[in-house]
Order: sequence, then structure tokens, then C-alpha cells
Amino acid sequence: MNLKVIKIGIIVLLVIFLLPLLFLNVSGLHGWGGDFSQYIHQAINIAEGKPVAEIGYIINEDHLFLAPTAYPVGFPILLAPIYAIFGNDMTVFMFFLAILLVLLGGVNYLFLSTVNRQPSTVDVLSGFLGTLILVYNPWTIGFKSNVLSDIPFTLFFLLTTVVYLLWKKNRSPVIIGLLAGFAILIRTIGIVLIIAIALDKLIIAWSALRKGHPDKTILMEELKEGLKISTTAFVFVALLSYFVFPVPSENDYANIISSSEGFDYLTRNLRHYYKSTAAYLTVNSHSLVSEVLAWVFGGLALLGAVGRKREKLFLLLLILGVYGIAVLFPYQQGFRYVY
Repeated sequence: MNLKVIKIGIIVLLVIFLLPLLFLNVSGLHGWGGDFSQYIHQAINIAEGKPVAEIGYIINEDHLFLAPTAYPVGFPILLAPIYAIFGNDMTVFMFFLAILLVLLGGVNYLFLSTVNRQPSTVDVLSGFLGTLILVYNPWTIGFKSNVLSDIPFTLFFLLTTVVYLLWKKNRSPVIIGLLAGFAILIRTIGIVLIIAIALDKLIIAWSALRKGHPDKTILMEELKEGLKISTTAFVFVALLSYFVFPVPSENDYANIISSSEGFDYLTRNLRHYYKSTAAYLTVNSHSLVSEVLAWVFGGLALLGAVGRKREKLFLLLLILGVYGIAVLFPYQQGFRYVY
């Protein structure tokens, strides 16, 4: 059968399978906690023209890790128009998160099915199945009812990755930089995107020079593009975080990290994220199946990433960057920090 026909059929099937996510586990009921209410309150302040950090949060000096004075403004910026139109309605907020999850499913399919330069039928089918595994994982279904930054961050993080890897001709570094910048605005760990892009460009240039590439103009263009992407991202983040929606610097993530004593938590974090990843694969971190699947999937991912294709190397840089920062962060919260 023609690959084009298979692609069209798979896309139609994917849309059919993704649509139920718009209504699944959208109850309007939310568990107790501080994060979701802080995001919503910051969104309300943005919509009403008030300072972002005016939410009445009193810092507990003995427990700085509970939350920063104000979260990064990316997710509140997304929520602000929803509040402005529909008011403080939890059902609408949850429906909005469901829409973002559907979009994430679409971007994830695009990523998995086209990450190889010449996608095959196997790539298309694995993209379809991989997307269903992501969006219909019990953890994802249970978590999508939370008004938190995990799903929107994953969406913009993956979208930036897809655009950077797949947009080959006449691409705009500014657009890539804006997407990466907004991922950083949602979660600071999005900085991994810029680090990975910078390293990717340096590796391309170094590899070409080592092989005696005759056209130094191409190498300079690669480095210039990396610089444009990074500059755009940082200027965009600085503009929104310091001028448009200024976020206070007291009790930010740097303060939270410095409040921890020593690095004795590193082994604990390594163990925690290993078990969390295994649990995500089987929803049971204590089963033999989860342990085996964690090693199998992890091994396959590493084998695929260390291939000669630079796309795989870039993805390896992203994975190592996200897990590395999560392990270095002194506090943990389930699988959320590496989602």
C-alpha cells in the first residue's frame, strides 16, 4: 500500500483516538494544593493588569522549597485569556488543559513519525502507537485534570524540538528562539533547549572542521543561526519576565537550590527518577515487569541516540539535560520534573 495513503489513514485514526481526551477526566473538581491556585491567581493578575506576584503568598523561611514567590509567567500567560473570557471556572481550565494534551498528541506523532529523514511505514505506525501510549497512559489521564504547567511545558518543549529538527529549508531562527523562550517562560528547565542547540551547533562545526570541510561559510552560518536562536530566546524571556510581567527575584529557584545543604540528595534523586520512569511505563514501580521495561526502553533509547545521525545526538543532549537538572535540583515531586 502507498505510504501516503497509510499516513492519511493513520492521521484520521489518530484524530478519532485523540478527541475523547477533550472530555475524559474533565470533572471541574481539583485536589487541594498550592501550585494550581498560584498559577490561576497569577493569570487573574495578568488579565486584570495587576502585578503578577500580588497573590498573598507568605514565604516560610524554614520551608523555601514549598514554592517560589511567583512561578514563571508562561503558563499564567496561557491561562489569562481563558480567565478573561470564561472567568475562574475550573471545568473550563481543565478543558483547556485537555486541548493542550490533544495538541501535544499531534506534535508527538509528528515527532515520532518523521524524526528519521526518510520515514517509513514502521515510523508512521510507531508514531501512532507511541502517541497513544503517551496520552492514554493512566498517569497522564489522571494528571490531565490538574491545572499545572506539565502538559503545556511538554507541548512547547517538544514543539521547539520538532521545529528545530524538521524545518530544514529557509527556516527562521527567530521563530525557533521564540518557541524555546516560551518553553523557558513556562518552566525554567526549558533552558536545556538552548544548551542543546548551542552544543549541537558546536558539534556540527567541530565535526566538519575535523573532516576538513572546505566551505567555512556554511560553518559560520550554523554558528550564527545558533547565536540568533539563543539571543532571541533570552531577549524574549527577559522582556516578559523583567519588563512586561516582572517576577520578583526573592525566593526564586536559585534561592530554593541554595537553601539545601550539601549534595547528599543526588543518589536519592537518581534512585527516585529511575523508579518514577519505570513506574510510568507500567504504573507499578515495584514490579519486575517495570524494571525490565525500564532497562529495555532505556537501552533502546540510548542505542538509537548514539547513532551517527545528528538528530539522535540532539535528542540525547535533551534527555541528559532534563534528567541532569532534575537530579541536581534538591527537591523532587514524582515524575513531574522529567515529564
